[in-house]
Amino acid sequence: MFPARALVDDLPLIYNKTISACSSPELLSTAPYGIIICNDNSGSPFSAQVYAVASSKVAAAIFVSESPEFLFYTLYYPGVVISLKDALAVISYVERHAKPTASVRFQQTVVGTKPAPAVASYTSQGRAPSYSGILKPDVMAPGTFYSGFIGQILELFIISFLTHHSVQ
Repeated sequence: MFPARALVDDLPLIYNKTISACSSPELLSTAPYGIIICNDNSGSPFSAQVYAVASSKVAAAIFVSESPEFLFYTLYYPGVVISLKDALAVISYVERHAKPTASVRFQQTVVGTKPAPAVASYTSQGRAPSYSGILKPDVMAPGTFYSGFIGQILELFIISFLTHHSVQ
């Protein structure tokens, strides 16, 4: 994910089956300045696509990937990862319009959306006490059951049980 605030506003959205392989900086140098859509099915590994885009002069990239590999990368230029399902809609938009454009905004808080995202009742909500410019929760993930502690809790329970119920 791209870790900085950035605004890529109203730039040409580029999809070309050859260029969208994003397999080399030389290939990407033939692309016009804009936001390139990089295909997941190009045969290039995600890491090679990241390198090719980083070494090119494209303004931003939309990577199409179903692989969790992208979770281990920090992009040092504006880029996002979308699913194949979402990519089909974006590519369809590009193919239907003569001059498709897109904007990408990073690290922004959107308020007033309906319906509001639902969070667990124990989650801290509202403005952060340390800085009112941050809304809580600042990180959300699906689910409320965290199994990472179960082994430790079970071990403590067994030790406690044996300590209190040991046969004399």
